[in-house]
Amino acid sequence: MIKVIIIDDHQLFIDGLLQVFQSDSQISIIDYALDGSTGVNKVKCLQPDVVILDIEFTKTKESGVDILKTIKKSNKKVLVLILTGYCDKSLIDELHNEGANGYRLKNIGFNELKQSILDIYAGEVVYKYESGMMHNYEQISAPQISRRAMEIIKLLAQGSIVKEIAQNLGIAETTVHDHIERTRRKLDAKNTSELVFMASKNGLI
Repeated sequence: MIKVIIIDDHQLFIDGLLQVFQSDSQISIIDYALDGSTGVNKVKCLQPDVVILDIEFTKTKESGVDILKTIKKSNKKVLVLILTGYCDKSLIDELHNEGANGYRLKNIGFNELKQSILDIYAGEVVYKYESGMMHNYEQISAPQISRRAMEIIKLLAQGSIVKEIAQNLGIAETTVHDHIERTRRKLDAKNTSELVFMASKNGLI
């Protein structure tokens, strides 16, 4: 079992990852942190195999590059996969030079993310991003989702079931199902857990 720690300041994104990896037979998310300093301490204490790391922390103003340097300085054996919503060629070069084992954008699906973790654990260096690369920290564009659908996905992320969501929003259960199904198709999600993950990583909730 590959042990993973997530360092990312978006709680809903982390919740999505926790859901989709919950029953995975190869990868176990053993802990997470919402800021760099806490994440570094958890990496030191728990000694994961892989760290999934974002590069920008808006609340604490921490740099993912600095966090990467600290992790690698503490334990060079820890593998670090950068998973972010931003893409910049000079930044990618810097992360590579500082020892990041992989770089993926947050618009990838669950299967791609899982395979990237497996590849890194197997000793590969995984740097994949869109050919039409964005510069100057442009954020990835996401599919257009209705306000009602976003409300429903947020409630799903909080653990509510369809019946509870319908009661909370004052709409029919069939309407909730319709919103979930349409949004699932837009985000190419295979099930509800992956829908929450895809929505959170695209910044929709």
